[in-house]
Amino acid sequence: PLSHMFEQTAGLFMPLSCGADITYLTSMQPAIILKTLRERRVVSMLLAPQILTLFMNGIEAEVEKKGMQKTWSSLQNLALQLPIWLRRLLFKEIHHRLGGSLKLIVVGGAALDPSQARKWTAMGIKVIQGYGTTETSPVITTHPLSKPAYGSAGLPLPGVAVKLAGDGEVLVKGDIVTPGYWEDPEQTAASFEEGWYKTGDIGFIDKNGFLHLSGRKKDLIVLPSGINVYPEDIEQVLNRHPGVIAAAVVGLKQGTQAHAALVLRDGSDMNEITRWANAQLSEHQHIQGATLWPDEDLPRTHTLKVKKHEIIKLIEANGSNVSETIKSPVVNKEPSVLGIIATLTQRPAADIHEHAKIGDDLGLDSLSRLDLLSTIESEFGVFVDEAFIGPSTTITELESFVLAGTKSKEEMQLRHWPLRLPICFVRRCLQSLVVFPIFRYYSRPTVIGLEHLKDITLPVLIVANHTSHFDSLAILNSLPPRFRHHTAVAAAKDYFFSRRNLAWFVSVVLNGFPFAREGALRPSLEYCAWLFDKGWSVLVYPEGTRSVTGKLGEFKSGTGLLATQMRVPVVPIRLEGLTAILPKGRTIPRRGHCIIHIGKPLFFNSQMSYEAVTMAVRTAIDQLGSFDNKGVQKL
Repeated sequence: PLSHMFEQTAGLFMPLSCGADITYLTSMQPAIILKTLRERRVVSMLLAPQILTLFMNGIEAEVEKKGMQKTWSSLQNLALQLPIWLRRLLFKEIHHRLGGSLKLIVVGGAALDPSQARKWTAMGIKVIQGYGTTETSPVITTHPLSKPAYGSAGLPLPGVAVKLAGDGEVLVKGDIVTPGYWEDPEQTAASFEEGWYKTGDIGFIDKNGFLHLSGRKKDLIVLPSGINVYPEDIEQVLNRHPGVIAAAVVGLKQGTQAHAALVLRDGSDMNEITRWANAQLSEHQHIQGATLWPDEDLPRTHTLKVKKHEIIKLIEANGSNVSETIKSPVVNKEPSVLGIIATLTQRPAADIHEHAKIGDDLGLDSLSRLDLLSTIESEFGVFVDEAFIGPSTTITELESFVLAGTKSKEEMQLRHWPLRLPICFVRRCLQSLVVFPIFRYYSRPTVIGLEHLKDITLPVLIVANHTSHFDSLAILNSLPPRFRHHTAVAAAKDYFFSRRNLAWFVSVVLNGFPFAREGALRPSLEYCAWLFDKGWSVLVYPEGTRSVTGKLGEFKSGTGLLATQMRVPVVPIRLEGLTAILPKGRTIPRRGHCIIHIGKPLFFNSQMSYEAVTMAVRTAIDQLGSFDNKGVQKL
């Protein structure tokens, strides 16, 4: 998020200062990222280390499926001896999947595994790792591209001084350092010493000047995603439970996993208490493991502070006996949702209940769930949208999502050719000289409400009732040229694109594109989003099929999704009379009269529910025209 200084400085201000083009994603799901890399031909990415690991896991899973582990290992070793351009040629297939332009990855927010950096570097993609804090704007050290040392935090930036205190704490001075904390002189005094900022991190500096970090001076837990978790916040919630006598939260697995040590009253259930606490906490604060402390109280100093280092030492020494979260990995011969989860959570499959919640009960945070969905896509070949998966999703629900998931190979290819200038020129000629004159001969159209389009900024979402195969011609004919020449029509994929000649006619004459009426809607909706991004308006028929009687039918909720998420004006249109001219089931039109009612543009807040927006659009169309929903003429 842009509230994170790493993203704000390195992901926004710096690229803008270089004149770079920035793409912000609404999803961190690997399939979405890969698709964006290809479409936008991305040159560089800013990532948390865990996302980089997810990508590499997916690549190596493909290698393992093909039985090419030895070849992969040999190529990696060989590539490190070659120049960058030759490395990219050696791994050409992988670069093609990554869009072909990716050259640089910047990692921050958490420690990067040096082996991951070497693997990406071997493929010809440079990796930069940085270290810093919010108080230092936020970068203190980073790796020069010519001299990376991935086992370290890097070299100080020019103009930045770094030294170590007597206890090994990293101290920083320079123009990048904040002068203090807002209206908090006590915290400022505690965090600065003779102009040096005390980072709270412990480390050392090697002979080459590279800073190495050994751990946190305080008890801050840093998740693999780079999100900070304060144990005190979790402890406050735990201590509110009537069954808890004392609670302490520590970071296991090198301070990346929140684990609770609990002293409980007789009859209290540890698992029930941790589930209760997680329900009160934010997702990133969820407790991922708990230990029932064997003594009457936690170990404390003479000032009654908990000795957390002793708690960590005992739990790590006896984790397999006192903690359910530290167990051997599960190996499954046949892929299954339960088996994948067992592997990710390091639990035996037999110990995982089908109604267990993947976040609250099994401890999978947001990035771990991305890993889960990426693995599911790799193993089953289906895409499950992360928007439907949360910490309260049960294994049973996840399995149902997998069964209903979109087949990965059903991704809609971007259709550039109907939008190209030569095709647009042919379309305008055919519409002006052939198609529209024929339509006007049969329909004698009357257009009402054109004044509503006068001051609208394109693109827009045009939503209309569906009465006839003449509908798109009627709407395009009625629109001003600046609308008509930049509008694409959503046409039923299973009807208009089932035959080559019909698909060609719809694409050339109407600028139609295939839209799925049922099943896998995601590719169609994503294509609409791509059109909006390129400045094209989109015409959709939310009923999904033509009305036999001309009465307004039910609208599909995908309309609400497009209206809210695309943040474009919605133009409601009601068509009348076309049912009599070219009704459903008839191929030859008969002469008549039609009316095209254009309503006032509608604007919706992105926070509104899809169902509410869909109903609002339907109501707006229903109120247009000379007939009500029952076919009775309005006064």
